[in-house]
Amino acid sequence: MLSHQGVVPPLDWITVWALLLAAAGHDVGHPGLSNAFMVNARTPISHVFSDGSVLENFHRITFTRMLRQHGFGKLVDTHAGFRRVIVSSVLATDMGRHFPIVEELKALCKLWEDDESTIEASLDEKALITAGLIKCGDISNSSRPHHISLTWSSCLLHEWSRQAALENDLHLPVSVVTLDPAEKRAQAKSQIGFTTLFVLPLFSVMETLSPIGEFNACHPIIHFVFHLIWC
Repeated sequence: MLSHQGVVPPLDWITVWALLLAAAGHDVGHPGLSNAFMVNARTPISHVFSDGSVLENFHRITFTRMLRQHGFGKLVDTHAGFRRVIVSSVLATDMGRHFPIVEELKALCKLWEDDESTIEASLDEKALITAGLIKCGDISNSSRPHHISLTWSSCLLHEWSRQAALENDLHLPVSVVTLDPAEKRAQAKSQIGFTTLFVLPLFSVMETLSPIGEFNACHPIIHFVFHLIWC
């Protein structure tokens, strides 16, 4: 069991193991392009996963195949909790699902604050908690030291710039924000907007909810925002 200081009971080892594996494999085979590009360009995988979360579904299929190839097949196929956590965690990294997941986490937090009698989370609750945890890792850039965060932010802007150029070449709608990494003020404004809209609400609820000891990540994120505003 993980040490427990949040309102949700601690996670069992199989759930934690599945979460760690999902974190390692959640972007396997990523082409450096967005879901919107995949759909607009009518790529083959967009037809296979036409219900949404195109890349995330591709990642989870690819990753579970890799697990089977490396001796985890029985665990993937026979342990419902293990497979459920991997699948739900990988799919949760689709930012198109961000706000519904945050609202579900808030509802779960209120439920557990009002009822402290249950000592074990259900499979659905474990899947939701691990979804929140992997999302925190996925969008954690603003919790890093500023110079590291700036480097990764610039890498993302370069990636988006390449996608925008490709979309223009293919006469597709540009589906990403295009900013020049050299324009530091615009980059900072973008980071502040993303952090306040997406990152802080998620980290705030997970700080209350998390079963993983001290989850005190909000303070460095707030410091990051103020650094961008005043520096």
